[in-house]
Amino acid sequence: MPTPYAARARRLALLGVLAAATTLAATACRPDGTGAAAPSATATGTPAASGGRGSAGSAEPACAGEWGHVDVRLYGHAIAQDVIQLTVQEGRWTCRTPGTPVWRTIGPKHGIRLAENALISVGAPFQDSAVNRPVGVQAFLARLDGAAAQPGSLLVFGYRQNADSTIVRLDQRRRP
Repeated sequence: MPTPYAARARRLALLGVLAAATTLAATACRPDGTGAAAPSATATGTPAASGGRGSAGSAEPACAGEWGHVDVRLYGHAIAQDVIQLTVQEGRWTCRTPGTPVWRTIGPKHGIRLAENALISVGAPFQDSAVNRPVGVQAFLARLDGAAAQPGSLLVFGYRQNADSTIVRLDQRRRP
């Protein structure tokens, strides 16, 4: 009979495999296959991270700038046994026409662990600012579920994970 520890270990291993698959898929879409951002054709010289492709399997072009890469949308959180689990869904912005970005998901909603000392930067609706500012994990979690429940909310974040697939950095994104 599986123990709670074994079930949690399997769940964490599965999240690690999912994160690795997402990274591999994002890297494979790049023209050089190295994982480095391909040069953009935009006048600003910012990299187009997806090599001109939209969401997985899509023929839509990615939005200009750095918006072609995979981010996560946050739906809320849960805390069990002193482990913070964010409910997320991976996706990316695509633009059929300039000025009309659309969020496209890449898979199911799932839980992913957030480090207790994660670096988080947010703007509205978490703070009264359109510019991202650092916020502590507890202050972020106190507002997350309410912000996610607001009609029309689209809480999209860039993120970084450590070797254990735990999120150690979250940066709120704006529509491109």
